[in-house]
Amino acid sequence: MSTFHKAERRRAHIKLAITGPSGSGKTYSALLLAQGLGGKVAMIDTENGSGEMYSALCAYDALQIDAPFTVAKYNAAIKAAVAAGYNVLIIDSLTHAWAGEGGLLAQKEALDARGGNSYTNWATITKEHEQFKAALLQAPIHVVATMRSKQDYVLQANDRGKQVPVKVGMAPIQRDGMEYEFTTVFDVAMNHEAAVSKDRTGLFDGIVGKLSYEHGAQIAAWLADATAEPVAQPTPPPAAKPKPKAAPKQADTGPAQSTNDTPHWTEIVPLGTFVDMPILSYKYNSESNRHWYECSYDGMKFWCWYVPSTEKSIAAADANTTAKRIHGKLTGAGDFAQISSVSYPADKLDCPPVEAPPTADEAVAIFGGGKP
Repeated sequence: MSTFHKAERRRAHIKLAITGPSGSGKTYSALLLAQGLGGKVAMIDTENGSGEMYSALCAYDALQIDAPFTVAKYNAAIKAAVAAGYNVLIIDSLTHAWAGEGGLLAQKEALDARGGNSYTNWATITKEHEQFKAALLQAPIHVVATMRSKQDYVLQANDRGKQVPVKVGMAPIQRDGMEYEFTTVFDVAMNHEAAVSKDRTGLFDGIVGKLSYEHGAQIAAWLADATAEPVAQPTPPPAAKPKPKAAPKQADTGPAQSTNDTPHWTEIVPLGTFVDMPILSYKYNSESNRHWYECSYDGMKFWCWYVPSTEKSIAAADANTTAKRIHGKLTGAGDFAQISSVSYPADKLDCPPVEAPPTADEAVAIFGGGKP
């Protein structure tokens, strides 16, 4: 029999839901939250390509699902996003898997049309829905799922005190209780203001206003503050007779560390913090494609690194280097900080827009020093 152990929150992939009437801004809000969570973002689009209308907002990849909206299509798309290494998956929308053309309700109607007991026909649908729910909730990826709400009209007083009909959202269009499976549920109204109907993080209480990048960043910091899952150590194979081999390529271990009592970087700035720091010196390793920055935070100096992988992230790295500032999220827990979610917000940096970002060699020349 298993023994009791001390309860502690462990790092996990969060599952968020956004509900609201059509036109309330669910897709836009989902992209802002995903951007704040950080990393590569993918979107499953069941809305006839409308999910790609916000491509100017941030970088993300989209996969369109057409009718029939079967659970198998959703499951395959989730597995594809995990296999491709995305950090956040937006499912826009989860409603079609239940009430869309070819969804579970349509399949139930088809079973009933063939005859048999209408009540027992639910057994097949329930089993398929439970398998889909398990695949979604257990997927090793952050998920932001949107669900369309049933709509109604109520009379509310406007700014002149006159009673006018206002469209409001009610229960989400999915199987009853589906919204309670998520860690946090944001209910978005037609004025784009969000209220929280469920929140296990403890970060949000009641109405939070319009969802933003900062709300996603808050959740990312909350996740980073949890205890990491223990990594099982594999049993080492029997020792083999050593064979002569070529000298290995020297690993990119970063700049030499000082031998004084400089504290570990996590003692200077908390893990998961979004920072905007001046760059004191710069190095670039062409073999590992790592950009090394010596930065200053709160009067203390430490090294961090960044590996751009997309055209947007390369442009952001160039812009940061030219501006001699780095803006992003500190991740990792090794000897050196890793920068992720690097961006170049012109409204936060006191410098002109970049017209001709420097090459890696030119950037080294700006700061001096050579390649490690």
